[in-house]
Amino acid sequence: NNSGKLVGSATLDDGSEISLEIELIHEDEAWKILHVSSKSGRAESAAEAASTSTQAPDAAQSQALVRRSMADFAASVNAGEMSQFRASTSALWQEQFDLQRFNDSYASIIDTGVDLTQLDPMTPLLSQAGAINSDGVLVLAGHYESEPNQVYFEHKYIDEGGQWKLVGFNIEMK
Repeated sequence: NNSGKLVGSATLDDGSEISLEIELIHEDEAWKILHVSSKSGRAESAAEAASTSTQAPDAAQSQALVRRSMADFAASVNAGEMSQFRASTSALWQEQFDLQRFNDSYASIIDTGVDLTQLDPMTPLLSQAGAINSDGVLVLAGHYESEPNQVYFEHKYIDEGGQWKLVGFNIEMK
């Protein structure tokens, strides 16, 4: 497992307590802090804190996430470079991949000249309800019923500062 979560409380200098939740990710043979959240006031038990942790979005919110991500990707493909798409991704992914690496990763799609903006008015069909996996990653998969080829996707998101941000993006046209 390449992620972990610490839930507990900290006592401040003035004697008050705050609850803390720290999400960690293991990469490059080291543990790194991915996200820290806190609530002031009465410290919560681990069970109470877990019950208020990030929930998977509902179907409409999930479709909106996919549409936004696909629109940013399509605009970047049409522009011939991935700066708009990269700017919409998680800070974690941006730290790992510079713009050139994004461009290289998606060069085969850019080179096809495909116009994915045709998907903008379409509703993505999710293969299942969005679910947060054991690594804390929201996985949304499905397809668009586009012509002449259907577009299949698998998007992975993490919660960064209360917003779902891309950490993985797979697309296939068949």
